[in-house]
Amino acid sequence: MGERALQVVLALGLSAALALGKAVTCAPCVVSFAPQAPEKPPQRGLRWWGRVDGRDILCIRRGTVWVIHEEGEPIVEADFRLERPLPAEPVTVSVRKVRGRGRVEVLEQPTRENHFTARILIEDKKSGSDRYEIEVFW
Repeated sequence: MGERALQVVLALGLSAALALGKAVTCAPCVVSFAPQAPEKPPQRGLRWWGRVDGRDILCIRRGTVWVIHEEGEPIVEADFRLERPLPAEPVTVSVRKVRGRGRVEVLEQPTRENHFTARILIEDKKSGSDRYEIEVFW
């Protein structure tokens, strides 16, 4: 068998072994393939809405949601729907602004050090309040 043909056979054998999840030994290395379960996409855990005029921080810990008012006028007409509690373990939290003219971003991810509390900034610097609606995922 020619050198090129041998390379093709080896490549096909390696590909087949990897597809089957088998360990492959080749001098001087060992290649192993362990199929991994696909990661679940984050699911919406919270939908929050209210009129914001200034800077506020939305906090989420397990099944509790509260706001820390930092500047401007306090939030009015606020409400939320917690669809599932934030787990008491490290997870990645993301936020999507559905409505509102200002800035919305995750300030702090839940960690053991912060007792698994997520903190989300809602900031409206323009004059007057604006209605905000956000979705938080984990």
